Amino acid sequence: MVFSAAVAGTVGLSSRVVAQPEREPTDAELEAKVDARLHEVMRAVLAGQRSEARTAALAR
Repeated sequence: MVFSAAVAGTVGLSSRVVAQPEREPTDAELEAKVDARLHEVMRAVLAGQRSEARTAALAR
């Protein structure tokens, strides 16, 4: 009984995945993420400006 519990416990431990520490992103990866976010923000800003321009044109 004790032996089977020890085997079951060992098998359970060996099947677990050892978590690897996360690596730091490189400068190029960070720059790519910042650029992608900047493009998203600028697209939203320009879409808002176009919408405002259309609304102003309708009011004239």
